[in-house]
Parts: sequence; structure tokens; C-alpha cells
Amino acid sequence: MSTIENMKCGKPGATGVQHGISEALLRSEIGFWREMIESCQETDPPDSIERMRFALALAESKLARPPTNIYHLDDARGDYK
Repeated sequence: MSTIENMKCGKPGATGVQHGISEALLRSEIGFWREMIESCQETDPPDSIERMRFALALAESKLARPPTNIYHLDDARGDYK
């Protein structure tokens, strides 16, 4: 049976969507930051807007990286089901 945890670490039984969850979360985060930045008013503190832009850039750079396998402690023992 596949669970979110074994999808993340690529354990046998995963559905083949190992990185789809994190990609979907990053795309959601990118959308969130874009909406936040677009909704900013001229009266909003410039430091806040800059931090939002930084968070957006960070999420976009994470999405652009090639997927990597996440190490899971159970993999070292070999006792996954």
C-alpha cells in the first residue's frame, strides 16, 4: 500500500508519483506568493514586500532543481513494507 511517506522516499509500493507531492506543494506556494505580492498596496512596508519576493524566488528555485531522493531512516535498516 502506498502512503505519502513512501511516495516521498521512493520505497517499493509507491505509485510512481514520488516527487509529485513536493512539486504540487511548491507550485501552490509559488501561486500563494504571487497573489500576496499582487495584492500589496503602496502603503505596505517595503521590507515585507521584499521578503515576499525572496520567498517567491526561493520556491521557484526549488521547483527548478532536479528531484532528489529523500533519505529515509527505514531504508538503512531495510525494514520497509
